[in-house]
Amino acid sequence: MREHYFLTMLQSLSCDSIDKYTQTMICLETTVLCHLLNNASRQLIHTDFTSIFSIYEQKT
Repeated sequence: MREHYFLTMLQSLSCDSIDKYTQTMICLETTVLCHLLNNASRQLIHTDFTSIFSIYEQKT
């Protein structure tokens, strides 16, 4: 039940204590996790990953 543990940790975070970059990465990871938990792997596979990678490149 790693997903449940991860979501519990996310809920305990204070958004005031983390920077905008970290918030963006948490949102991205949470979105991917939700897609996987909802059996939407087919949709995820067909997603244009260049748009996801561009988020990382813009922040570095």
